[in-house]
Amino acid sequence: MASILTLENDHIRANLNDDGSAELVDKTREVSWRMGAVAYQEEGPVDVGHWCQRGERGCCEQYPGRFKATVKGNVVHYTLFERLGREMGTFQVVWRLQGAWLDTEIKNIDEKLPNLMFPTPIECDALVLPQGAGKTG
Repeated sequence: MASILTLENDHIRANLNDDGSAELVDKTREVSWRMGAVAYQEEGPVDVGHWCQRGERGCCEQYPGRFKATVKGNVVHYTLFERLGREMGTFQVVWRLQGAWLDTEIKNIDEKLPNLMFPTPIECDALVLPQGAGKTG
């Protein structure tokens, strides 16, 4: 793992690595997080019209996606590899700091990728996420 890009302002420092991982620091609260280098990918296409994946997946339907990243200008170019190291496809990400927020804009996703789970998950003891978002009835 090697650092390829560091973004920093008064609120956040984000150090992005060539394996898809990152170290994030909330400078105002002195709290650090780490994004891992693996994001599980689905083998098949994501259902169109749904805001999230179905809850249960068999281990044969997904693979541990690993990444290799390079920087060109202000764009990070990622290559996604499957469990045996075979290249699955490429995509680009523009990372931006907007005040206290780290924004990602994913662009130019290779048509060979049936779907893409990115950024990689944040490793932490506790994380609060909204529950029931998009739920009707």
